[in-house]
Amino acid sequence: MKRGGSGVGVGMSSVLMVFVILCLTTFATLSLVSAGADHRLVTRSAENLRAFYEADAEAERMLLEISRALKESGGASSEAEYRALYAEKMAGLSRLVSLDGATLSFEVEAGEGKTLRVALYLPFGEDELFRKVGWQLLPSEWQSEEDSDGLKLFSSEEFDVMPMF
Repeated sequence: MKRGGSGVGVGMSSVLMVFVILCLTTFATLSLVSAGADHRLVTRSAENLRAFYEADAEAERMLLEISRALKESGGASSEAEYRALYAEKMAGLSRLVSLDGATLSFEVEAGEGKTLRVALYLPFGEDELFRKVGWQLLPSEWQSEEDSDGLKLFSSEEFDVMPMF
């Protein structure tokens, strides 16, 4: 007895069905991995944002303390007396990094290796108590160019350079 038609149609459709199932499983796995990575990224971003706003609020509290201290030293008759008075008032404040003449700066930890650095200009004889001149979110290990002991770049003056012909 001879079979009618070919048996290739059933075998081919089974192979095609297995291939489609494998493709769908692969895409589902990739989607799951991608969703997990997105979740971790969003969670880390939310934590960084929360830490920044906490540091920002702490810096604003420090500005309130500084403002109170500056109001108390407002009765000075000369700029030198004013600076001496606010230096005395500022000595008790925490996180005071630098009080250099008319510039005051401090840092607030902003989580995950970041620091919020605030710089204020303290004018004498003006209506405002201070003027914000810096409000920067920096990496904690950041160093300015003046105090950097890290990578030194060279200039041509440091070496005897022979002219090329």
